[in-house]
Amino acid sequence: MTNHTADAQSDLRRVELHFDDRVDFGSPEHFFHFMWGYLLPAAHEILERLGAGAGQEKYVFTSCGPKMDPLIAEVAHCLGIRFAIENPNSACDNLHVLTVPRWDVFMLRPHLLTHLRDENIRITRIRDAFRCYLPEVWRRFYDPITGIRDAFRCHLPKVWRRFSDPGFVADLRCQVTRVRDVLLRCAEQSPCASSYDGFIGRYLIVRREKEHPFYTKGGGAKILKYGASRRELSGIDDAARVLEKHGFAVSVFVAGAHSLIGQALAFHRCRGIAMIRGAEIANLIWVRPGTPLLILAPIQFGSIPSVHDQLAELFSLKLTHVITQEGNSVLDPDLARQAWSA
Repeated sequence: MTNHTADAQSDLRRVELHFDDRVDFGSPEHFFHFMWGYLLPAAHEILERLGAGAGQEKYVFTSCGPKMDPLIAEVAHCLGIRFAIENPNSACDNLHVLTVPRWDVFMLRPHLLTHLRDENIRITRIRDAFRCYLPEVWRRFYDPITGIRDAFRCHLPKVWRRFSDPGFVADLRCQVTRVRDVLLRCAEQSPCASSYDGFIGRYLIVRREKEHPFYTKGGGAKILKYGASRRELSGIDDAARVLEKHGFAVSVFVAGAHSLIGQALAFHRCRGIAMIRGAEIANLIWVRPGTPLLILAPIQFGSIPSVHDQLAELFSLKLTHVITQEGNSVLDPDLARQAWSA
């Protein structure tokens, strides 16, 4: 057990914050799902409780591995809460379990509702019979978005009803904005804030970090591969040189090499972004409205539902989304110029 508080009070009520694994979409050990499926919505739940006067509580997070646990600590310090990070365990007295909303699943809303509208009753009956009587074949056959939607509707019916409501996005935007504003205010007041002044007005090209040993075989992660070992944007340095010659002030940024506060400051202060589809998209929460965004998406990942459409809508970003043919996509500087000048 790793305890990150110097708390002498033993009578505090423990509030365990659980990742909701009833919908099979990603792992909290990986950055995007960690941020949007666990940490950010957990922060919102904590803010709600603090606002209601629940001050005598200790918030217990589940360990999400050596890359993510330090980010939990950062956010907990920003919120000013008593907290601990522990491996899943344990019956404990004076305990309350809080299952965190899956904001990462909510980001699939355009895909989930489109698929639902496109289905007719006959197709639904065939699909339900297939899933019921041939479950092994179904698991190999079904399209990922259908499986996610079925689990969502089955296990979270009350949430699904709200999710389908036209006002859902506006309500979610209010919740996300509240967390964003609190954490950005903390970032701007941090001792390291001035060291990120160099990103003001510059364009970021996001380079994915190298794989951490935790995500290799035997490292402990439930889902292997991370960062550049999954997919990588190539030609970054050449593109940066060309773009500089055309008057674009460019910074190459390895998001995972920075603290969460550092990532927030860099993404908030920049003027535009180019990146490959990947977990770093989680950082779009920090980006200012109207910022131009270029996302390259390798074609082989086309069957995996994307989240950046909903994120771009949520934060009013100018999204240019380009499907590429290569596994390791090469950044075309002309494409970046067009996206950033739009």
